[in-house]
Amino acid sequence: MSTVVEQQKMEEETTQQVVPEVDEEALKVRGKPKSGRGWKEPVGREQTHRVKPKALRKSWKVKQEERQRLEERKELLAQVKQVQAQEKLAAKEERRRRIMIREENLIKGSAYQVVTNTERIKKMSKKQRKGLMPMQDLKKLNEKTRK
Repeated sequence: MSTVVEQQKMEEETTQQVVPEVDEEALKVRGKPKSGRGWKEPVGREQTHRVKPKALRKSWKVKQEERQRLEERKELLAQVKQVQAQEKLAAKEERRRRIMIREENLIKGSAYQVVTNTERIKKMSKKQRKGLMPMQDLKKLNEKTRK
């Protein structure tokens, strides 16, 4: 007997199966599109007007905190860049100063000959004239180094 009752219950369940709801728009017959791309589905209105879920939105306080953190980070980076630029400038000045001292010492330590006859200078070649240095420059150089 139990088998007969079970069979009846199974028959009832199969007849009461839920039939899925069919979308009427999907059943509408459409012609072939002009572009020839029949596999493309038309864009529905629901796709153009999507609403963001509320969970994805940030609260005003959170936004303000993020902005504040971003501003602090920017200020810190600006300070670091400024310090680096100052260090770079100081190093550049130090290099220039060392080069000047080196040149002055080279001139001071070199042997020189005073040319009293200006006719010799006129007869010299252009290369030789480039190597000459007026005495006034040497005097100025010596005065600078003594101070």
